Amino acid sequence: MSEYVQDAMNPNRQAEEMEFVNQLLVRLNHDHRPGQPAASGDSSFDTAYLGHLQLAGEAVRGVYQSLYVDRQFMEKAGCLMRKAQKHYMDSKSCSVAEHVKWVEEFCGSEECKDVLNSTTSKELMLKCKDMEPKAAAEEICGKLQTARQDYVGRVIKFQFGYSLFNFVVVFCECWETCSQLKQFEIHCKGYDERLDNIIARLREEETNLTEMTIRLNESRAITTMEVYNILMNLTGIRQELEMLKQELEHNKKDIKRRRNGHMSGAAAGFVNVIRAFADYGLATTAGVGTGLVLAAGALNSAATVGHVGTALWCQKDLDMIEERLVRVKGYEERAKNIVRRVESLTQKLRMMHAAPAAQANIYARAIPSPVA
Repeated sequence: MSEYVQDAMNPNRQAEEMEFVNQLLVRLNHDHRPGQPAASGDSSFDTAYLGHLQLAGEAVRGVYQSLYVDRQFMEKAGCLMRKAQKHYMDSKSCSVAEHVKWVEEFCGSEECKDVLNSTTSKELMLKCKDMEPKAAAEEICGKLQTARQDYVGRVIKFQFGYSLFNFVVVFCECWETCSQLKQFEIHCKGYDERLDNIIARLREEETNLTEMTIRLNESRAITTMEVYNILMNLTGIRQELEMLKQELEHNKKDIKRRRNGHMSGAAAGFVNVIRAFADYGLATTAGVGTGLVLAAGALNSAATVGHVGTALWCQKDLDMIEERLVRVKGYEERAKNIVRRVESLTQKLRMMHAAPAAQANIYARAIPSPVA
């Protein structure tokens, strides 16, 4: 034991160890951290967010186009219905020749072909020519009403099928995201334990450094190896903080991506709810049942609420991550402050042990990097 103390207090040995301390101080004070990009990575998520918004915009545009097509069809059918009803009212004063001419013009018009299709229009023309004007008008009105109901029925069935499929997809997405968020919150407890352990170790190093400073001020002997050990402990703490920071940043990016996706999904779902109201108006106008329309509206509303609720949960976990990143940043700053105190102590030791370092032995030793 006495030999170890004598060797530790040897001026040449002290100078050699002081060189190790200086090298560690340089590394610990280096601002750049290898392997860490300068950018935060938010730009990629901004791009993804804009991509989701673009998809939501495409959904809005698609719904608008389909509503426009539906409105055009209903307007054409309504215009033809009014013409047929007018012919019905004028049937008493209409001659056979005028009736035949009206039927040919009516059934041969592009509007009639668009609503009934060309084949049905041609068959209706041949049939109504030989009928009484009043009966022909009733036949035409019946065909138009049937065509309108068939069209609206197809639209409603398609929208219900799409709403059901969309609800299943959204349910699976929200379930998967919520499962991941639940797992993350479990991991968060582990992060808190690691942070509590780190702050306890930092306090211990601060206590050790304070004791060494007191000993030095009282002219009691300390060795540079004691300083070196503190720096090595700080190196391990800095490494652990960096790893924890990387894990939190990775989770932050993943949750942020999910939140943005659910936000854009909620926007598209809101558009689908509006579409359900429009379909309800179509069904009422055409005189068809509104049960499927109401079911589709309920499914779209549930999907939208699911997206909104999941996005809010994502935001809550993002706030949790930010709180822990603030703790990591504070502990990193605390570790830097300890390093600065070590520098001050090293200055005093340097004056006490100012002797040439044994360069060969210095370079033979391997000093681990503070950041892996």
